[in-house]
Amino acid sequence: MSWITAAIQRLFFAGNTELTSPSSTVVSPALDSQVLGLEPETALLESLSQDQVKELFYQVGLGQAELHQELVSSDKKLLVKLSKELGDDSQLNQYAPRLPRVVPQLLRSLRDPSSSAQQQAEIISQDPVIAASILRVANSSKFSYNRPKINSFQRALVTLGNNEVRALLSTVSMQPIMEVSSESYTDFGALIWQNALSAAVCAKSLSAQHGVDPFQAYMAGLIHNIGASTIFLRLINQADNNAPAPSLIFQTIEQLAATISTKLARLWEFDQDIIQALTELEQGSTDKSQLGKLLELSQNLSQGYSLWQHDLLSQEQVNALLFEYRQPKNRFEQLNKLLAD
Repeated sequence: MSWITAAIQRLFFAGNTELTSPSSTVVSPALDSQVLGLEPETALLESLSQDQVKELFYQVGLGQAELHQELVSSDKKLLVKLSKELGDDSQLNQYAPRLPRVVPQLLRSLRDPSSSAQQQAEIISQDPVIAASILRVANSSKFSYNRPKINSFQRALVTLGNNEVRALLSTVSMQPIMEVSSESYTDFGALIWQNALSAAVCAKSLSAQHGVDPFQAYMAGLIHNIGASTIFLRLINQADNNAPAPSLIFQTIEQLAATISTKLARLWEFDQDIIQALTELEQGSTDKSQLGKLLELSQNLSQGYSLWQHDLLSQEQVNALLFEYRQPKNRFEQLNKLLAD
């Protein structure tokens, strides 16, 4: 049994077995059921708490089973430094990811009932990447039907509709910000991005049940963990030639990510309802708004969905998790289909 497998079992089974790990930190590829030495039908527990799901999610992304190791002195100092940098609004502005210039312009225009499709098309034309994405989606099988090919942004906007354009705009602009690449942690950025996308799609699909605007639901899900990407990039850039320890990444995310996500939403001037929902998530409020309740549900479901995709949950665990959140047994299959579309 590998030391990683032993650590996973120590985390999820009662017992006092002490972890024996290599003397130096080894950054392994993302964990899957084979790396963990688990058969698909083997349950880590009959039911996992949300904290356990969250921790296993980060173990998958960081390729490390033990994330609560005491930080070495230099890592403790770095954590304090990052807390000051990213906790201070003036400094956060210096290190925050930059949205494409056209994004806030177009979002404001799409919210303005007096704005025309021609004005919005002029804004889109300023960014070739966003422009190409909008034309590609407008000409996809989902929207094109038997119509001639769409070549103008104005026609594309009319075809897609405001909510679809806003969701597409947000997705195209957020992916390069969140899908941070790293030679040491090759799968972490992709995992965070896929988790954000699944949370967004999940929130949008459940928005009607919660009486929430579908775009607000999608946007809140998409950026709910932008703080984790910001922290990861900052740690990678600070690490010189050495990869930051998985425990440092995880513990920094645990302490700072939710706060940074909220601060970035304010900095980027997102809707107040989205900022409020992120604040409620950050503070663990028991009296959440409808969007806050939906965001928490979507965050929890999307992390469980990620583990399900990696074959780290037995069917019994999936059923227990979905039962806890009062979701149908095929919720993850439905989410798979929505993401494929």
